[in-house]
Amino acid sequence: MTDIVVNGEIESALTHFTGLGLATIGEAAGFVGIRLSWSDEDKPRLSVSFPHESADSIATSLHAHAVSMADPESWVQQTMNHEKRQSTGVFSPRIKVPTSGDSWANLTRLRRRSLDALLKRNDRLSLSMIGALGEPSYWRFERQSPRPDAGASRWEMKTRNRGAEFIGDRFAPLARTVALRAPEDVLAGVTGERTDDELDGSPDSRTATGLQRPGPVDSAQAWVALWGLTAFPVAHDPHAQSQTAGAFPQDRLHTRWFVVPIFDRPVSLSRWRSVIASEPLAVLGRQIADDDHVGAYDRAAESQLVELGSVALGAARVDLRGSSSAPERVILDVEVTPLGEEYRHG
Repeated sequence: MTDIVVNGEIESALTHFTGLGLATIGEAAGFVGIRLSWSDEDKPRLSVSFPHESADSIATSLHAHAVSMADPESWVQQTMNHEKRQSTGVFSPRIKVPTSGDSWANLTRLRRRSLDALLKRNDRLSLSMIGALGEPSYWRFERQSPRPDAGASRWEMKTRNRGAEFIGDRFAPLARTVALRAPEDVLAGVTGERTDDELDGSPDSRTATGLQRPGPVDSAQAWVALWGLTAFPVAHDPHAQSQTAGAFPQDRLHTRWFVVPIFDRPVSLSRWRSVIASEPLAVLGRQIADDDHVGAYDRAAESQLVELGSVALGAARVDLRGSSSAPERVILDVEVTPLGEEYRHG
């Protein structure tokens, strides 16, 4: 049995995403019986337990995964000439609006070719990540104007200054950076024994990509945390904004709340995923996002979450800053509220 204690506090969304990403990569490596839980103490810590693995095998799997995603042939490294920008990531969910049918067709062709290859290899982890990121919504219009960003995950928060996009300008460089480390240094970044922000390192670094306030973060932890997006699926709607699990309100381009369940007993990754995407969590999430809501939350939904094993709910405001042309979203401090008790939100 090996318990990996994730770097960070319960108040940071980055910690939640890191634990989910670590468990996700571990399951894809073939590790069985993985469990996640928060410790019951004044300053809870998130542990990911691997009953049949050593720390060395976990580190090796994390490193091997980064190396595979850093391969020039990987879907993560694939770029295209899109709207005169040569290095646009093929799988970035938010890119410059295609201005012609040919531009859309080229994007679709490149995505399908890679998806077919991933399906042939049965690379479920990569397919899960691509699905969780969403895609430019060719189907979404408002007043005859295209709304391609409506199909993207709300948790893909790369600021698009000067045309920058998530895959080519954040995810792919992170893969290459982490791949250059020794395996033990990858795991050390996840546990906090090492903090090396190779991509930026400035006092207001954006390497965490909105999962915490600007500031230095270890590159390996940021990389693993971004794979935690796989636990927050996107549901597309031809008539409205695509919905992202844990993001509220669900009908807004710029979400205002991040909501996540808290477990204090070891539970499986599939349980976490099912609760994150569950209707009772969505009911409470919608109430949290309702500015007019005052008082206790929906008791039936609260009871259902307790029955599913969740002892508390974490909720954080999502700050919207920057310019209207390149807005930046940042998840602020997570506030934890016990379930099964009378409670309010401010």
